[in-house]
Amino acid sequence: MNPTLNLGPSTSHIPRTTRCSTPRPQLRPIAAAKEPAGLGRLLKANPASRLFSNLLAKQEDTSANDQPNKEASIKDKISRLASEAHQAAPTSEASSQGTQGSAIALRNQLDAVQADLGNVQGTAQASIPEAWLQLPQSGPLTAEQQDEIAQQAIDDKPLAPFLPPPELDRDYRPEGSGHELVLQAFNWESHHQGWWPKVAEQGKFYADLGFTVIWLPPPTDSVSAQGYMPRDPYNLQSRYGSEAELSRCVSQLQGAGLKVLADIVINHRCAHAQDKNGIWNQFGGRMAWDAKAIVLNDQIGFDGWRFDFVKGYDGSHVRDYVEATAPYFVIGEFWDTLSYEGALPKHNQDAHRQRTINWLNAAGGRATAFDVTLKGILHAVFERDEYWRLEDDAGKPPSVMGWWPSRAVTFLENHDTGSTQGHWRFPEDSLEQGYAYLMTHPGTPSVFLDHLEPEKLRSVIVKLGALRKQQGIHCRSQVKILRADSQVYVAETDGKLLMKMGPGKYSPPSADWMVAAKGKQWAIWERTAST
Repeated sequence: MNPTLNLGPSTSHIPRTTRCSTPRPQLRPIAAAKEPAGLGRLLKANPASRLFSNLLAKQEDTSANDQPNKEASIKDKISRLASEAHQAAPTSEASSQGTQGSAIALRNQLDAVQADLGNVQGTAQASIPEAWLQLPQSGPLTAEQQDEIAQQAIDDKPLAPFLPPPELDRDYRPEGSGHELVLQAFNWESHHQGWWPKVAEQGKFYADLGFTVIWLPPPTDSVSAQGYMPRDPYNLQSRYGSEAELSRCVSQLQGAGLKVLADIVINHRCAHAQDKNGIWNQFGGRMAWDAKAIVLNDQIGFDGWRFDFVKGYDGSHVRDYVEATAPYFVIGEFWDTLSYEGALPKHNQDAHRQRTINWLNAAGGRATAFDVTLKGILHAVFERDEYWRLEDDAGKPPSVMGWWPSRAVTFLENHDTGSTQGHWRFPEDSLEQGYAYLMTHPGTPSVFLDHLEPEKLRSVIVKLGALRKQQGIHCRSQVKILRADSQVYVAETDGKLLMKMGPGKYSPPSADWMVAAKGKQWAIWERTAST
């Protein structure tokens, strides 16, 4: 029999907003935000080149059909647009505004070309090489330059920014094996109970449920009990337990076959004391901010990192941390506001997911990111029965997962949106549908601990996770959307699974499909062995 899942004491009496008893500390950013070197300077100097900023991300690992005629046509379009954009580049600051009209027109054309290329290759993002962005600002491109640009744009190999750095001694990808299932193993109130020993006891249980990666809360000394207002990043005595208990916890989880992520909060720091004027600006402990703070393998032995509030600092800092530590799995929390029309989110959230893609690019492709775009879209889908939102204009998933699936960590809830904070709580009656979507689609699913407490929901999550593993669905799986309207969403993944959500009716197109799992307003079919 599985052990009782202990999520801690009842939290119904705890107010949604927890105040610290300590006087309000002063937060100090670790570094001023900056744009990537070279590229940032160019984008400031050459607004026309911004046309291609949304094409620097590449959805890799996709096997495209060999359709040379179609690719050749698209290649010609990209060459022509590259040349036009280059010629439209302003030669002085005074002429910058005059290029805006042509820039908008060229961007609209490029969006169409991008969609065409995606349809040919089965990808959602083309790539314009960064090398082109560093060309001189005046003079037409040569035929050889145009050809090189276009050829690289349709090449199915990862571009240089996404290759492992030469100093790493192994092939490195931030998504682990690509078949990971993440568990956020804490909520907003976990600090009450001495959390490290409790989590350590659950290691085998979590592994038996099908999880492969465990995300732990911030382990350092903090003004706030939850750990998100860090004071001394070198002090591993926290409200969750002692450093020794943390070390044993990580060791026991790894002994159960799990990878363990530490929650890293480096956007800000809290002061230890006030100065003579009563201002909280006296910082104690070790002041150096380097990779040795909590990542020494012989000290704790974490397998990877979850970086908190990465919107507050440039992605290059994450790249520095990752290159210095070569972790197994890395997640960044790039939290941003969706695009709205009045009180309703827009159908097209390209601008929102593009900002996450931009951060991933700044991190050199060496991290994954929570797909906040998807969470926002799923809220609108289930709150309003608008399943058409789950398909973008190119016929692909409308979130980060649709553009760069191997770098998307999909989720429904976390300690901020749910738990006792409840800042953006997922519709409770749609949790099963939400997990049915996550577990049958590319990206890396992340499950919130509180969702394992209700036995019925836990059994659904476990069954979906087992089906995902059995069918070999992974972060780069190919999804084909078959239907997306107000009542029904249907998608096929890797030709192995067929899933349906929504109140409307749907039946598979042939007898080749057999029901594998179902629930309220959702069902999943798998192909029969004979096919």
